[in-house]
Amino acid sequence: SASHATAPLRILIVGPKRVGKSSAANAILGDEVFGAGRPAAQRARRQGDVHNRALTVAVTPGWHGRYCSQDTPQDVLQQITHGASLCAPGPHAFLVVIRSDETFTETDRVKAEEHLGLFGHRVWSRTVVLFTWGDGLGDTAIEEHIERWPALRWLVDKCGNRYHVFDNANKVASAQVVELLEKVEETEVENDTALMLNTFMTVQESSEKLAHSSKQMLRMLEEAEIENERLRRTILEKEKIAEDLIKTSTEKDEQIEALQRRIVKERQIEEEMKRHYEQEIGRRLVEAERDNDQLKQMIGDKDKMLLVATFFNVK
Repeated sequence: SASHATAPLRILIVGPKRVGKSSAANAILGDEVFGAGRPAAQRARRQGDVHNRALTVAVTPGWHGRYCSQDTPQDVLQQITHGASLCAPGPHAFLVVIRSDETFTETDRVKAEEHLGLFGHRVWSRTVVLFTWGDGLGDTAIEEHIERWPALRWLVDKCGNRYHVFDNANKVASAQVVELLEKVEETEVENDTALMLNTFMTVQESSEKLAHSSKQMLRMLEEAEIENERLRRTILEKEKIAEDLIKTSTEKDEQIEALQRRIVKERQIEEEMKRHYEQEIGRRLVEAERDNDQLKQMIGDKDKMLLVATFFNVK
C-alpha cells in the first residue's frame, strides 16, 4: 500500500502545559492512544496509518508556562530534549501547540523560543504552529488573532508562517488532519530541497578548490622539472671545465685560481637556489628532492675531481 512505500512521517509535538498536546496527537492518529486531559510526565510515541500515510507521532511533557510560577524543572527539560530521539534519526516536523482561545504575551513568546531552542537552531525551519481550541475563536479569523498579539506574530514568522488550526469541538476531524499532514509534508520537502541544494553547493565548492589545487601542483611539478634540467646542465658544464683544466695543465696559476673562485661562487649560487627551491616545493616533491640530492652529490664528486686536477696543476 502507499503507506508502506515510504518511511513513516515523523512528527514531534511540543508546547507548554495544558494546551492539548495529547488531544492533538490523538486527533492526528484518529484514535485515543495518548492519555488526554492530564499532564504528561514522560515523553511518549505512537505509530499509526492515516490517510495512506504511515505516521510516527511523539509527544513531550509540557514546559512550564503561564500556569506555573517557577521555571521548567531540569528533568522535564531533559524529557523534552530527548523527545527528538523518539523520532530518530530526527523529526520531519515539530508541532508547537498554542491555544487559540487565549492571549499570547511576550512571556509566552520567550518561553517558546527558549524551549524550542533546546532542539538547535534548525528547529525553526521544521516547525508548524498548531492552534488548538479553534472553536474558541468564534467569528474571529486565525489571521486576525495572530495579528492581535505581536509576540504571536513573531512566533508564526519565526516558523516560516506555517500554522494550522484544530477545532477541538469537531470530533470528525478528518479534513483538518489531512490539511495539517499536507503542511507537514511540504515542510519536509522544503527542508530536503534546502539540504540537497546546500550539499550541491558544498560539493561544487570542494570541486573548485580541488581543481585550483591541482593546477598549483601541476605548476610546481613543471617548475621542478625545469630546475632538474638546469642542474643537469650545470653538471655538464662542470665536467667540461674539469676536462679543460686537465688538458691545459700548463696554464698560469692565476687562471686556475680564477676558475676556482668561479666554481666556489657557482656552488654558493646553487646552494642558495636549492634552498629557495626546497622552501617552495616542500614535502609534495620528495622524489624531486631525492633526485636533486643525487645530482648535488655528483656535483660534489666533480668538485673533488677539480681539486685533484688543481693539485696536479699546482705541482
